[in-house]
Amino acid sequence: MNNPDLRRVRGLAWAGVLGCVFFLVAAGLLQLTRSDLDPWQHTLSFYLHGPGSLWLCVAYLLLGVAMAAGGRLLCRLAPAPSPAGQAVMACLAVAGVGLVCVATGDRLFPPDQLSRPGLFHHFTAYCAFAAVLLALPVQALRFAAHPGWQRWAWTATLGTLLCWSLAWLHVAGIAWLPRGGGQKLLIALLVSLLLAALLGLLHRLAAKHGNSRDNAGTTFSSDA
Repeated sequence: MNNPDLRRVRGLAWAGVLGCVFFLVAAGLLQLTRSDLDPWQHTLSFYLHGPGSLWLCVAYLLLGVAMAAGGRLLCRLAPAPSPAGQAVMACLAVAGVGLVCVATGDRLFPPDQLSRPGLFHHFTAYCAFAAVLLALPVQALRFAAHPGWQRWAWTATLGTLLCWSLAWLHVAGIAWLPRGGGQKLLIALLVSLLLAALLGLLHRLAAKHGNSRDNAGTTFSSDA
């Protein structure tokens, strides 16, 4: 990989990392500072209105960018473009757009129209969830097929099972799992999986670059 390509890839990866970290920190702090909301019963969407809501709105926007960047980078793990890689990139791009729509829509319209019963909010939020959940098993299989990422396949597979289980429990409305707490746990796990993949990519890029500085012309795919 030449230096401009390496800088672009690292830039995308770090943008994704910072977006994930900012989202986790902002969402976590709001759980501690918003005494008007019950963190176990109120879903994260309720925090898009009221004190500190602008920070969460920005966090949603940055996470949307992180999703799109992560999809682009994960798509390029294989030696050649593949339908599976394109599917992962498309799903995470849809998720990113969904998050941006959730954040901007809830800022532009009154909460009684969108945040609680509104169709726009629910449609975009569920699209984002569904897109990420669809990308998870596909990417886990891609990790298993890639020689340099096979050890990540177990983490991705376990994460996929946990996320799908939490999503099913949340949708089913299981009584012993608080609606707000279950949704936030699912979101935290999804974001953490993306963050781990991006950090793993940065680690591999640093190791490869340190071991083979003279491999000009090598593609990103083989470096990853």
